[in-house]
Amino acid sequence: MPTKRKNRRIGSVEQELIDNLVAKIRGYHIFWDMRNQKETKFNDRLMDHLRQEPNPLSMGNRAIPSVDLFGETFRPEFYLRRGSSKLLCAVECKRFKGKSVKSGLKADLSQALLYTTLYKYVVLLLLDFTKDGKIVGRLGRSNKTETSLAKQLHKKSNLRIVALRPVDKQE
Repeated sequence: MPTKRKNRRIGSVEQELIDNLVAKIRGYHIFWDMRNQKETKFNDRLMDHLRQEPNPLSMGNRAIPSVDLFGETFRPEFYLRRGSSKLLCAVECKRFKGKSVKSGLKADLSQALLYTTLYKYVVLLLLDFTKDGKIVGRLGRSNKTETSLAKQLHKKSNLRIVALRPVDKQE
């Protein structure tokens, strides 16, 4: 009989940090000209935003704790530190530019689930640079399948999906 996966407990102080992280990520503005920006530059800008007042967060992208699976090593973009525990929250980002989001979504969702084996919490940030806003539009209240999946991942796996769309007009 399979054993039930034990959900890692998030304390009230840790939950406050994670809620602050998610709120700051949601408040981060992306623009259409960032669509082709190199990943490291984009991640550095996002981390700078998360480290700023109010409520600066201790983000790290050096010596990132990784997960090994089938001889491959997987590392998130960066992580949220709390005291001596480096394994509080991983942040994984995925940029969607084309018409199809299927392959990228499969890869990043599975990677984010993999990180839940090591980190207490994972935030999957989906950057929606698609023409018609495929990602952001489908994570709304009226889309039962996508919204239900996101809620279940949050509740059962401590994985939060956050989607952002550029705030300026498309060129």
